[in-house]
Amino acid sequence: MTEHLPGTSRSPVVQVIVGVIAAGALMAAAWEAWYRFVLIPASIRGHRVVGAIMALKNELRIMIEDEGLPAPQSVGDILDHARARGSDRVNGIDGIDPWGSPYFFEVVPNQSYGETGRDIVVRSFGPNGRDDSGMGDDIQGIEQEILVPEVR
Repeated sequence: MTEHLPGTSRSPVVQVIVGVIAAGALMAAAWEAWYRFVLIPASIRGHRVVGAIMALKNELRIMIEDEGLPAPQSVGDILDHARARGSDRVNGIDGIDPWGSPYFFEVVPNQSYGETGRDIVVRSFGPNGRDDSGMGDDIQGIEQEILVPEVR
């Protein structure tokens, strides 16, 4: 006769059911931990990156279009200029994405929009920290515009 631990059933079916319930409880706990500590922080980082990209693009547009300044040399130049103007759009932005890489930006002439056309590209290289040209895990914002010369 097989000995059993006190409080356990002799039926293998009951033991399997108890095992399945225990495994389900462990899986539910693992899912909740993943959701709370991985998914939600990643979403928050993503929203923070998109907000920073939008703010940097807007400030870059103001520098180039509204103030007629040449394209800056660095994200720091954009932030310094925005803060000197008193812009609160850049509050909390330090020019570094949540993964430790500086935001990338470029202003590229786009002849398909005529002589004054250009694209503003601002992106984060994402978690891998590598420039994937806007693909892969890069997070980017591209704004294609036609600049219309002022009529005097």
